[in-house]
Amino acid sequence: MRSLFFKIFLWFWMSIVFISLTMLLITAIAQSNSENAAWQNQAIVAAEAVRAVDIYERQGAAALKTHFEHLPKRPLSAYLLDDHGSEVLGQRLPEQAIQLVHKGLLRTLLAPTGALAYDATSPPPSSAAIPLKAVPGQIPRTIYLAPAHIGDDGGSSQVVANQVTGASGRSYTFLVVVPPFSVRTFLTSFHFDLGVRLGAALLLAGVFCFWLARHVTAPLVQLREAAGQIADGHLSTRIAPALHERRDEIGVLGQHFDRMAERVESLIGGQQRLLSTVSHELRSPLTRLSLAAGLLRQCSQEEMPEYLDRIELETDQLDKLIAQLLTLSRIESGADRAPAKERIDLSILLQEIAVNGNFEARARGCGVFVGPVEACFTTGIPDQIRRAIENVVRNAIRYTKRNSQIEISMHRQEGVPRATGLIQVRDYGPGVPESELQNIFLPFYRVLSGHQSGSDGSGLGLAITERIVRSHGGRVRAVNAPGGGLLVELELPLAV
Repeated sequence: MRSLFFKIFLWFWMSIVFISLTMLLITAIAQSNSENAAWQNQAIVAAEAVRAVDIYERQGAAALKTHFEHLPKRPLSAYLLDDHGSEVLGQRLPEQAIQLVHKGLLRTLLAPTGALAYDATSPPPSSAAIPLKAVPGQIPRTIYLAPAHIGDDGGSSQVVANQVTGASGRSYTFLVVVPPFSVRTFLTSFHFDLGVRLGAALLLAGVFCFWLARHVTAPLVQLREAAGQIADGHLSTRIAPALHERRDEIGVLGQHFDRMAERVESLIGGQQRLLSTVSHELRSPLTRLSLAAGLLRQCSQEEMPEYLDRIELETDQLDKLIAQLLTLSRIESGADRAPAKERIDLSILLQEIAVNGNFEARARGCGVFVGPVEACFTTGIPDQIRRAIENVVRNAIRYTKRNSQIEISMHRQEGVPRATGLIQVRDYGPGVPESELQNIFLPFYRVLSGHQSGSDGSGLGLAITERIVRSHGGRVRAVNAPGGGLLVELELPLAV
C-alpha cells in the first residue's frame, strides 16, 4: 500500500480498535475480579442462600431455576442441595466440587465449624448427590473451599458453600461455583447489544480517522500537484491561500514552498533575461569585428593598421565582457567562494582602492578623495570585497563631472545582532532617476543621460558588487545625493 492517506487512516483506526479492545478486556477482567470478590463476601453468599431457599419453598423449582438464570451475567453455576445432598433442580454438580468432596476437603473445612458435615459412609462415585447433614445447635456460616482446576487449561474455579435452614425446618446447602476469567468465558458472555454498541463506536472512530487522515494528507496532495505543475514549467504556480492560513507545520511548509517557487521563478526568469541580454551585448562587438574583418580584406596597405587596431579593441572588450559574465555566474552559483574567509581591514583596503582610482581619474581631470574613515574589520574573501568597492569607485569616475572629486568615507554602525561598517562613495555626476535607482544593480542595466551614451561600460559592475555584498551578508543601495550626484552605500557586517 503506497497511499499515505490509507496508511495514516489504518494506523489511526487500528490503534483505536486495539485500545478499545484492550480497555474492554481490562474492564471484563476487573468486573470478573469484582464479582469474585463479591462472592467471597460471607454476607452476600448467606443472603443469596436464604433467597434461594425461600424461593424454592414458596414458589417451587421452576421459580428457583428462573432466579438462578438471572444471577450475574457471567457463566457461574448455582446449586441448591437438600438435606439428603440431592440437587433440587436435578443439576449435575461440577466435577471439581465432587473431586473436592472425594479428597476430603469439604469434610476438613466444614466439620470443625459444625455448619456442614460430610457423610463419608457412602461417597458418591461421581453422582449429583453429595450426602451432607446439619449438626444441630450450630450457627450456619459460609464456607469457602480451595480453588479446583477445571479441565486442561490450568484455570481454577472458586467454590463457595453455605447451609441454610428453611421455614419448613429442612436444611439446604447453597453452592456456587465461580469460574475464572478466560477469553472463552468472555466471548460466551458477550451479548449482541454490547457488540452493536462496540461496532457503532468503532465505525464512528473510523469516520473520525478518515477525516483526520484526509485533513493531514489533503495539503500534501496540493503540494504534490503544485510541485508537478512547476516541474512542467508553470513557474507561477502557488499554493492555495487556505493552506497559508493553517498554523501548523503543514501551513509553514506551504509558505516555504511558495517562497521556494518564487525564488525558482526569479532565478529562471533572471537567467532567461540574462541570456537574452548577453546575446544582445555580444552581438554588437561581434558585428563590429565582422565589419572590421570585411573592411580589412578590402582596404589598402596604409589603412590596414587602423582596422587591426579596431579588431584588437573589440576583442579586448569581448574578453572583458566574458570575464565579467563568468565572475557574475560564479558569484551567483557560490562557486567563487573560498573554503575559508579572512579578516579584512576595510580602512586599509579603502586607501589602496583610492590610490588606484585616483590614478585612473586623472585622465578626466578628477580625483578620488578619502574622507572620514573609522577602523572597521570584516570577515570575507579579500579579492571579492576589493572588486565590489572598486566597481563602485570606477562607476563614479566614469559618470562624475570633469574636474570634480569622488568622495569615499566609512563609519561604524552599532546594531542588532551585530555592528556594520557603512562605506559611502559619492560622485558629482547627473545622478539617476528615482524610478531607476534599484535597477542599476541589475545585469546590463545602464542609465541613458544627456551627455552619456550609456555604452561606456558593460553594465555588469554594479550587478557584481550587489551579488558580492549580499553573499557576505551585507546590502547595497543607491540614492541621489543632495546637491547632485549619486551616493552608493555598501553595508558590511563587522567581525567580532
